[in-house]
Amino acid sequence: MEHFKLLIKRMAALIALTVSTISCDNGDEFKTYSIPKDKTEKTATKPIANISWKKPEGWKERGAEGLRIATFNAEGIQVTIIPLEIEASDIESNVNRWRDQVGLAQATLQEIESAKKEIEVDGTKGSYFDIDGTKGERILAVMVKHGTKSWFFKMTGKTEAIGREKTNFETLVKSVKFNE
Repeated sequence: MEHFKLLIKRMAALIALTVSTISCDNGDEFKTYSIPKDKTEKTATKPIANISWKKPEGWKERGAEGLRIATFNAEGIQVTIIPLEIEASDIESNVNRWRDQVGLAQATLQEIESAKKEIEVDGTKGSYFDIDGTKGERILAVMVKHGTKSWFFKMTGKTEAIGREKTNFETLVKSVKFNE
């Protein structure tokens, strides 16, 4: 049986090679092309909005990456700033996604609303959530609408590390200025 399978594989490979050779043989010779190497320097994506903040001492800023216009790291934590379209500001689905990330069950909108705190972001009230999970993980997240965007400021990490950096996170969020 093994010998038969090997024979079938060899025949399939031979047929594929024959078909590709016949279909490609039009009498032309091979041509090579040289494409000059792109000499432009690669840089991080420019933010989609004019925003500024004061980075807490001891935090390392990694810059833009994917949807993130900024990523910060400190011992045991990561903080991201992400602007999305205003439609992404659904509190229930965002909070339940974060709850899932730290091992918690879904919450009702009423439970979410009662857990919500407010924090001011450049004169606008943002929704602030402190989600302490069952796996020793914790998330602090702020959602705020500004212009046509929903802005997400999110800190993730171990519960103890988040506790140490919570004040710095709140200071960062409160330092944000939308310069439009």
